[in-house]
Amino acid sequence: MSFSDKVEIPSLELTVITVTDEGNFDEHDDRPFVKDLLKKHSKTIKSVQKIIIADENIGKKLYNSEKHDDIWILRYVLTHKSKAKAAAKAALKTIKFRDEMKLDEEYGDIRNRSMNYGWYREPDNGEPDVEPLPSWELYESFCRKNACVVTQPDPDRGIIVYCNVGLVDMNGMMESMTEEQMKHWIIFTNEAIYQVLDEVTRRTGRLTKIIKILDFANVSILGFNRTYVKRDAAIGKATEDFFPQMLGTFCIANAPFWLSAFWKAVRPFFPRRFAEKVDFLPSNATKNLHKPM
Repeated sequence: MSFSDKVEIPSLELTVITVTDEGNFDEHDDRPFVKDLLKKHSKTIKSVQKIIIADENIGKKLYNSEKHDDIWILRYVLTHKSKAKAAAKAALKTIKFRDEMKLDEEYGDIRNRSMNYGWYREPDNGEPDVEPLPSWELYESFCRKNACVVTQPDPDRGIIVYCNVGLVDMNGMMESMTEEQMKHWIIFTNEAIYQVLDEVTRRTGRLTKIIKILDFANVSILGFNRTYVKRDAAIGKATEDFFPQMLGTFCIANAPFWLSAFWKAVRPFFPRRFAEKVDFLPSNATKNLHKPM
């Protein structure tokens, strides 16, 4: 997909298509089947559902059987290793968060507001054809052209997020963008992507995630802002429960010699589930990059 292509976006549905003909899929597609996961974790899913419904403060007021169905609960069960209480706690926290942010009632389907996925800029006037995500324009003011790209090469697979770190003005962002504004941008970006993943998961019957690639080819240690990294880590910890099973792999490409030591120092600030998925690619970037892509 080029940077100016539009994508035809299917409507959001809450029913999953049961896949019976596995031969229709690429033999290299190792995404698990949703039907198999639902069967394997059915008891835990029901336990989580009961805990949510019985909750006096959140569940009884906000639980919705259509929105919070078995596939929705499944991602929490997988994230929390089939521990019903932990999965239910995260799910209830998410239900409350989504209600406070009005993500369902006020914003609804925002997939087409994600850059390079649903909307694009005309080459001449530079204006997007639909309203961008909240806080996007502020964040984009610190990025050079195509610094960060969201793309879905195959409509039946996940999304790839690519960011050329050297094209992002971290220093300017920390001087002019508050933590709340940055959190706002991250939440809505994740929400738009998560909606895409959910639709693909339900339509194809395969659990679908994203791949993030950070390219450090043009980054110097002097231009790498530590405050930005710590803030990003803090936001990650604060929001990690809201988008379960979203990240498949986090690849770091063209890493400079100093980045490995820096990562060891800041890794404790990031959510454990995120840190476990960070993969430093070798200079020739073979297996670790090619397989998930």
